[in-house]
Amino acid sequence: MPQPVSPPPNKIFFRAFEHRFTCVANMQRLDEAKRQWVLDFDKQNTDVPRMNDIFGPNRYIPAELKCPGGTVRYSISGVVTLQSCPNVFYFTSHAQP
Repeated sequence: MPQPVSPPPNKIFFRAFEHRFTCVANMQRLDEAKRQWVLDFDKQNTDVPRMNDIFGPNRYIPAELKCPGGTVRYSISGVVTLQSCPNVFYFTSHAQP
């Protein structure tokens, strides 16, 4: 019986790198949308936007974002708080620099 073939190690490494890169880009995009929301609606830096303030048609980001390394969507944090990955406990590299 043939053995199952696993992907080569370099392919696994690049997939993990790609997931990390996309996740960090998503978090930076969310942070940028939150900052723009504060300016557009004269909010305070301590305010927390709702999901429908950021995501949706004619909003800052057309569709909800989720980490490519998992299935959990991002929860929106306060404007002054850097966005974090919902999967950071599983993928410790998914943190903003």
